[in-house]
Amino acid sequence: MVKKLIVKKIMTDEQLKELKGTKLPSNYFKTVIKENVDVYTEDGKPLLKFRKNVLNRKIIDVAYDNMIDHAKKVSSQRGIYANKDKQKAHWKTNEPVRSNIMGYYDTLSLNLNALLRDVGVKKKHYCRQTGFTADHPDKWAKIVPLMQDIDKQYKKLFQNIIENNTKKQEKHHISSLKPHIPH
Repeated sequence: MVKKLIVKKIMTDEQLKELKGTKLPSNYFKTVIKENVDVYTEDGKPLLKFRKNVLNRKIIDVAYDNMIDHAKKVSSQRGIYANKDKQKAHWKTNEPVRSNIMGYYDTLSLNLNALLRDVGVKKKHYCRQTGFTADHPDKWAKIVPLMQDIDKQYKKLFQNIIENNTKKQEKHHISSLKPHIPH
């Protein structure tokens, strides 16, 4: 039987917003989850479900080998996380961090949106590849099985939420990209 944990807020939403962009020290956290557990809010909403040793180790190793070089790259384009002064984020003044993305964005870039708008083209799809996925399709193909394995676990644990996400995918015309996009 999986342990069930009910948690209550220890700070207001306003206090939490003040922490945005802050790198918290490891001793900041009162509880560290190390075993299988389902965590719920006081009103019974699922917050997280943690499971150990459910993903295929071989798939993890192949994915790791194909993403680790990208994951080690530093970037100053990670918005507020890279902005130590909590001012308006700008890539020229942000602190470099190791925070990179791969896969697909759920929207077009600002520049592309503007170009399409300016020439009067209506968008058909709202999804685009990240630079990593476009530049390294061979590596991305070796990472996809891990995303699919994670997706299977997510479906097991959050069946009711899957239906809502599927509707969002259809709304944004990205369901045609399956099986490459997990829920």
